[in-house]
Amino acid sequence: MMKRRKLRVEDISISYIIKENKQAEYTIIFIHGFPFNKNMWEMQLTSLPDNMAAIAIDIRGHGNTTTGHGFFSIDVFARDLLAFIQKLEIRKSILCGISMGGYIALRAFEINSAPFAGLILSDTNSVTDDNAGKLNRFDTIQSLLKQGRRTFSLNFVQNIFTKKTLTEKLEVVD
Repeated sequence: MMKRRKLRVEDISISYIIKENKQAEYTIIFIHGFPFNKNMWEMQLTSLPDNMAAIAIDIRGHGNTTTGHGFFSIDVFARDLLAFIQKLEIRKSILCGISMGGYIALRAFEINSAPFAGLILSDTNSVTDDNAGKLNRFDTIQSLLKQGRRTFSLNFVQNIFTKKTLTEKLEVVD
């Protein structure tokens, strides 16, 4: 059974979905990519066997997690994650991150590997963006600020889904 919860950690309130199991040896922690939120992991959470524990979190400023001081970086996200794990007293976890979530997982592991039994990394990178990547990210942020979420979302959806998914799997696109 999954539950939706919030937890105050330092300067933010973290929203998460938890599939509890007190007897589980590990807790899998799912970390979403940009611009998604914890809901992208619902099918994975429901598909896990009953003997497993798992959490999907909204990172700072995404989904229902608050922005706090408003400064976003992979380092800040990773430190939020570590504080979250400590606050919930999770002894051993496996981080599962996709895209930006993978960046966060790697950085958290780099800061303090003790709470982690493993990493699952999908569609991510272990090196810093080059200048072209940084400029593209900056342009994306500027476009989002100037044109708003709707314009960004419409363009983003066209880039991440195939034409077949866009026409035949509207529930996935939604």
